[in-house]
Amino acid sequence: MKDNNFDHLILEFTKNLTEYFINNLKNHREFMEDVDTSSLLNLTTGVFVGSLVNLLDKIQENTIGEVKLFENIELAKKSILKAIEDLPFISKVEFIEKSKE
Repeated sequence: MKDNNFDHLILEFTKNLTEYFINNLKNHREFMEDVDTSSLLNLTTGVFVGSLVNLLDKIQENTIGEVKLFENIELAKKSILKAIEDLPFISKVEFIEKSKE
């Protein structure tokens, strides 16, 4: 099995997600004026880390029986959160508990 079967999609998907995020910022009045860069960095980091964790959870919820995948998803989530917590400008990482749908 190759781990990079979908690498050809990375640039396209990254571009799409970035454009969507920037367009979302433009739709909120508070971003139409000068914005504190540390708050914007915190928002950006939070949105993308939270989205990545949510995507991993969704993949896990919609995959049947792949034990190794589940283990790797949990390992990836823990590693991502640890990396974010280790950034010198981050004091605490916490997620708002999502409601059960």
